[in-house]
Amino acid sequence: MARTDKTRALRSVVRHGDVAWVQVDREVVVHHHRHGKAYLLEPMAALLWQCLDGESPLAEVFADIADVVAVPVDTVANDCLPVVQSWLAAEIVADDSSPTVPSPSIRTWRRLVDPPNA
Repeated sequence: MARTDKTRALRSVVRHGDVAWVQVDREVVVHHHRHGKAYLLEPMAALLWQCLDGESPLAEVFADIADVVAVPVDTVANDCLPVVQSWLAAEIVADDSSPTVPSPSIRTWRRLVDPPNA
């Protein structure tokens, strides 16, 4: 399946309801509450992360990023789709077209830095 087909198949991707995240300078720290894992996203991945709000289809997100960084949208899709797929596998994002998308919940910074049973 071509990258554009995979992008269309995913339609919209949202941040998982079991994650807390915070932007630190140009990077983002993501903490998966249930799995107890943290991820540090470098600036380009952080930009992608912040765009995954379920408001725009993935193809539009890639097009917007391509406009911002002045590269072809196919380049953005080829670079970003594997990242999105790895985030899906890690369950820090969810396919919004799936009927089982967890509801987003608000997590506080305190919970991120002081996890339970710490």
